[in-house]
Amino acid sequence: MKEKGLNLFLVETKGLGDFYVVEKCFSDAKNKLDILLSQADYGFRSDRLVTKIKLISQEIYEFPNGKPFFSSDDVRLILPTTYNNSDE
Repeated sequence: MKEKGLNLFLVETKGLGDFYVVEKCFSDAKNKLDILLSQADYGFRSDRLVTKIKLISQEIYEFPNGKPFFSSDDVRLILPTTYNNSDE
């Protein structure tokens, strides 16, 4: 089984604003931001509370029929540097 690609998340906090986080899943993105804000002792603890997480973009490694699929929803495609188009 291939390892899951990375995703870009917009993580909103109660009082510190919004942060972009690159991780594999929603919980990893929340945990990463929690750790970094705590280590930096940034802002008040109550303001570090994550209020919303939105998936902005996904990294895709496998394509149906060997071709990239650009979906019509709000999630945009990130092509990894390892993508190789065999038609070139």
